[in-house]
Amino acid sequence: MAKPPEKGAKKAAAAKSSGGGRSKLIAYILAPPVLFIAYPTVILALGGMLPTLVAYIIDQRGERYAARTVGYMNVSGVLVVAIEMWAGDHTWRKALDLLADPINWLIMFGTAALGWALYFALPPMVKAYLKVSNELRMKQFRKEQERLINEWGKSVARNAPARQTAKPKSGQEGVAASQAAAESAAPVDPETAEYEASLLALVDDTPANDDTQVETMDQIGEKVGN
Repeated sequence: MAKPPEKGAKKAAAAKSSGGGRSKLIAYILAPPVLFIAYPTVILALGGMLPTLVAYIIDQRGERYAARTVGYMNVSGVLVVAIEMWAGDHTWRKALDLLADPINWLIMFGTAALGWALYFALPPMVKAYLKVSNELRMKQFRKEQERLINEWGKSVARNAPARQTAKPKSGQEGVAASQAAAESAAPVDPETAEYEASLLALVDDTPANDDTQVETMDQIGEKVGN
């Protein structure tokens, strides 16, 4: 039995909130030892991650796409600078020396600027790609539609069943085939049997020309309804 949408939404929201609370708890537990052991890296990150902080403040949407894009690129730039400190003197003096070098600021802020460029450039590019892709698919659908119309005729294009897989037969033969398929799918009640018998009787009097097949079927419906 399917659960009501409201209960499912509440359950998903509760799971999301519990997951967020768990992540915060882990961060609170790991923050003190990380600050104690890797405080020179923290000093470097405080200066180098300023663009991410600015992006987080500017981006007011819940998804924080700008902050994420800029942050990931900014972290890569900070790591490039921090590797020099990790390979040798991992002290706060070395961190300050790295922050005093303009080249390091250029690396850290340059990667953040690349993140902003990706944030602004990628959505229009993806939109243009999807537009072109959809237009190509529509052209293919139109070609397939034209092929089916040339093969089946315009009358079938206007009134063909959505799930029909075989070319329809005209006259009594087609109605008999439809009756056999319906009987194999489900039992027929007396009213349905009487309706189909009326169809067979009326089809015997209708011409088998494909051009008039749609009109005659409409007339059959009106006659049976009366």
